[in-house]
Amino acid sequence: MELNKLIREYKLEDIDKRKLREDMKLLLSLYRKVDFHIQDHIENLDQVFVETKRRHLDELILSVLEIDKDIDIEKVESQLLSTQQSIFLLKLMDDALSRLRTYPNKGEIYADIIAYKYFEKKIRSNEEISELLLISRSSYYRYMNKAIIIYGVMLFGYSIFNRSYEDRSNMNLKVAEDKMAYTVEG
Repeated sequence: MELNKLIREYKLEDIDKRKLREDMKLLLSLYRKVDFHIQDHIENLDQVFVETKRRHLDELILSVLEIDKDIDIEKVESQLLSTQQSIFLLKLMDDALSRLRTYPNKGEIYADIIAYKYFEKKIRSNEEISELLLISRSSYYRYMNKAIIIYGVMLFGYSIFNRSYEDRSNMNLKVAEDKMAYTVEG
């Protein structure tokens, strides 16, 4: 499938490819940082579990909110919502990378370039990536530009619209403004 055909299929004809590439580079550059932040947050929660005899997170939050009336409930909820939204974004980005890998024309190499450059914990230079993939530097840069654009199409034209996230919706979260009772779902 050719890039232009893919763009037509997802009704993205009016898109500025240069702007898409720059926006995708910016978004992709955030992946590693957001992933690190989420992993750090999860490790901190794990430490809290150890300190509280490994109670479930729901029970822990309820007990803290019920015991300490000085806790800003809205702030706690905001932090939990922010974490959930970050995880949701990372999952969308992972889905787009998986979809890119199945792209019929050089999808594997495009996905490898994106994964090495933006997704893996180890930061690699463009030269290291081209050597890992056994391709010339000129081919690497040509593939990188196409990979970023096609990844953007996969993210905005496929992953967001074709994946069902109803069970992970932010609508399921309780908010302080609703003054709803908190319940532990099991």
